Amino acid sequence: MRGLLGVGVVPHPPVLVPEIGGERLRELEATIAAMAALAAEVRALRPRTVVIVSPHGEVMPGAVGVEQAPRLEGDFGAFGRPDCGFSMDNDLMLARTVAELAKNAGLPVRLGEGGGRSLTRPARLHYAFLVPWYFLAKAGVEARCLPLTVAGLPTATLYRAGSLLTVAAEQTATGIVVLASADLSHRLTADAPAGYHPKGREFDAEVIGALRDGEPRRIVELDPNLAEQAGECGWRPIVMALGSLAGRRFESRVLSYEGPFGVGYGVAILVPSPGNGTDLAGLARRALATYLREGRVPEETQDAGPAVRIRAGAFVSIKHRGRLRGCMGTVEPTCSSLADEVARNAVRAGTEDPRFPAVTLAELDALEFVVDVMGELEPVRSVDELDPRCFGVLVRCGARSGVLLPALEGVKTREEQLEIALAKAGLRGDEPGLRLYRFRTTRHREGGADR
Repeated sequence: MRGLLGVGVVPHPPVLVPEIGGERLRELEATIAAMAALAAEVRALRPRTVVIVSPHGEVMPGAVGVEQAPRLEGDFGAFGRPDCGFSMDNDLMLARTVAELAKNAGLPVRLGEGGGRSLTRPARLHYAFLVPWYFLAKAGVEARCLPLTVAGLPTATLYRAGSLLTVAAEQTATGIVVLASADLSHRLTADAPAGYHPKGREFDAEVIGALRDGEPRRIVELDPNLAEQAGECGWRPIVMALGSLAGRRFESRVLSYEGPFGVGYGVAILVPSPGNGTDLAGLARRALATYLREGRVPEETQDAGPAVRIRAGAFVSIKHRGRLRGCMGTVEPTCSSLADEVARNAVRAGTEDPRFPAVTLAELDALEFVVDVMGELEPVRSVDELDPRCFGVLVRCGARSGVLLPALEGVKTREEQLEIALAKAGLRGDEPGLRLYRFRTTRHREGGADR
């Protein structure tokens, strides 16, 4: 399989490694068991590459760092166990694809320069990469590794950067699992490494609760002051890892949480739902619901998957028991992304269609949303080139235009299709300067299914 297979959140204290932990392992039993369970699930997913996002290592100021050495290695010599080490291949194609996508998107993701070392020599990995790898190797995971480091970037930027991991995996036909190497608050108790702060437990509770509830947005939008007071080192890696799930439905499970030694350790796994696709119709529903509750059109691009950051026109149709309740759209893009195009047109379909009263919040649950994404407009010379089953039609003359989508119930002939489109525009078939276009659409119903 290619693309995103799963996302994990794991802690990285070397004390989790039995060869290092010794007697302290008794205080970490829940975390160790959860790490082993997560590693077993990763093995079952059979990724070609495991991407590990860490707050430690060769961090690049103001950017996400992407390691580009062909070989990776490291051991726990700094903790008295030089005999406990690993060596693995890097995924250079994935690394360079991520960097190229980020460059095109204007995101601060850069290939690392190896701290002055030759890129023909192996890169030495920080223990924040090695601790998760220890459990993967013990479970028998056979995969390449792509190490990423995160600097103190805005979480919205990191979330978008994380979404590129999924695009890169799809473009390179690579199955990936993304792990956030992430300790939580370091200020849970008086003897904690960073001292005690009451906000430490609040931060951990919010992150674990959002993971348990499958609500990434809560983590992306956490108050930076809360994160700073908590003394964490995992917030940003988690946000970037969650970005790879943007626009996808998924199952989320927290396998464990405990706070020994004054530091929060959480283990969670998030797996995309089978048959996952970008649920544009669901996005349309959420946009109208937000508008009806809060009086604003939501900016959907941040939460949307990379596939809907393209620009395209789109029509949103709202139906009640099969009958039209509202429809508005754009033949060509007017927003910076398809996600925002759908969001704005959903609000317009629910509140501005002059044929119907505005949708109310009370009736929202009984409505069905359908999104038609516009394809390329093709000029046609006569009605003979139309086909209402396959193509929509656009008629245009000066400032007036009329559109009819394809595969509409009750429209059986090309003549009927053209007649309706002309009537919508207030045009005659023999109008001087009349131009005809046909187009295909990709139809999305709720649940992500395309028709």
